[in-house]
Amino acid sequence: MTPSPLRTTLRQDTHDAHARVDALLGGGIADLETYQRYLGGMQRFLAACEDALLPAWPMAPLQALLADDMRALAVGPTPSLAAPLPATDEPSRLGVAYVVGGASVGARQLARQAEALGFGPGRAASFLHVFAQGSMWNGVLASLDAARLDPHQTDRCRAAAVATFATAEAAFGGLEELR
Repeated sequence: MTPSPLRTTLRQDTHDAHARVDALLGGGIADLETYQRYLGGMQRFLAACEDALLPAWPMAPLQALLADDMRALAVGPTPSLAAPLPATDEPSRLGVAYVVGGASVGARQLARQAEALGFGPGRAASFLHVFAQGSMWNGVLASLDAARLDPHQTDRCRAAAVATFATAEAAFGGLEELR
């Protein structure tokens, strides 16, 4: 399947930001501490993205699983980021969804890493497994394929994706205080 031109544009325009976020995750979930930090970062990230994704991609069910996993591992609530992501139109929401949905693809490897540490569905990794196995990414891909954006709308979609990666960077970058 050939990626849509919009998907290709988003991938190119967010490549460096994506690499910075991946570097913050430091190779994934190697131990309990890195898993706790991942959960805290995801809580901050999803909370900042939630309103921008509504109504097409509700995050509340995932956030409930995330909160349960955090409680199971004694991870307290993380401080909120300064401001949630604004997404005032469909192109902007699609840019946010591109990044959040893409995170679900990366969650597949993280779920395997968590499982190797003894965490799984019902064992403090329900969020990770549901997020990894969910259909959000396929929905985002379908939306990207169907999108007929003019140049201004494409710019708003790209700007939202870049801003969402910056939000992820902020969410995961401040996690040293969770140690």
